[in-house]
Amino acid sequence: MAERSGRGVDVSHGWLVEQAADDRTAYAVLSEDRIANGYALADLEPPFAPFTTVSLARRGDEPPAAACLILRGPDFTAIMTGGDPDGLAAIFASVPLPADASIAAQPAHLPAVERIYASRSRSERWRMALSGPSFRPLAAPRAVPARLGPADASALLDLYAGYDESFFAPGQLDGGIFYGVRDGGRLLAAGGTHLIAPRAGIAAVGNIFTRPEARGRGLAAAVTSAVVADLVALNVPDIILNVAVDNAPAIAIYRRLGFRPHNRFWELDASLREPGPGDTRF
Repeated sequence: MAERSGRGVDVSHGWLVEQAADDRTAYAVLSEDRIANGYALADLEPPFAPFTTVSLARRGDEPPAAACLILRGPDFTAIMTGGDPDGLAAIFASVPLPADASIAAQPAHLPAVERIYASRSRSERWRMALSGPSFRPLAAPRAVPARLGPADASALLDLYAGYDESFFAPGQLDGGIFYGVRDGGRLLAAGGTHLIAPRAGIAAVGNIFTRPEARGRGLAAAVTSAVVADLVALNVPDIILNVAVDNAPAIAIYRRLGFRPHNRFWELDASLREPGPGDTRF
C-alpha cells in the first residue's frame, strides 16, 4: 500500500500523490483540456464544489501528470480520470475510494479502473463540443419546442421514466435550460442542460429523449437546437454533450447542429472489487 510521507502527500511506486489539491491547482490542471474535463471543471463550482475532491499525481518536482476527481454528492457519486495511467493507478492506491460510483474514464485508464472496480454496466461514448460561431440552428423545425420550467417537473419525470439513461433531476430546472414538444399536453420529447458552469464557461446538454411513438419527426433535433440557441445567446463559450459511439442517428443530429467529436471515453456504473490476498491495488 501507499506510504505516507512527511510532505503531506502519499508515495506510491515513485509517484507523489496529493490527495486533495487546492482549488487553484485543480482548476489549472483540469483546464489543460477544457472539453474532456468539462464536467470535472463544473464540479469545482457551486453547488458541487463542497462535495468534490481532486487528487493529483506527479513525479518529483514535475508538473502533475494525472488527476482523479471524486464527487461524493448527497444523491450521486462520480469519479473522473485524466492523465498518465500509471499516475492514476498511484492515486487509486493512495486515496480513499467510494464503494459505488459512476465513472468516466479515458480509454487508456480503463485497465487501472477495472483493477479496482467491477462494472455492472459500461458504454463507450463520444464527448462532442461546439463553440458559439460553429452553431448551425435548425432553419425550419417541424415542431417548435416550448421552454420548460419547474412547473413541468412532473411531466419531465413521466417522459424520462421511459429513458434508461436519464440523469434528470427536478433541481436541474432551477437555473437550467429545458425545452420540450407537447401533443395535447403530454410531452413527446424534451432535453436540457445537465449543468451551466459560469467560471469555466462551459455548459453540458443532455437528457435528449423522444417517446418511441413520436420518433422520426425531428423532435430531438428541434429540442437540442432550442437549448443550444439559448446557451449561445448567453455567450457560453463551449457547449458539450455525451453520446454513445454506436448511436449513429443522434451523432448525425449533433453534427448537423455543429457539434464535433472531441474524445472518446468509457462510462461505467461500478463497485469496488473485494480485495484478494496480498492485494496492493497497484
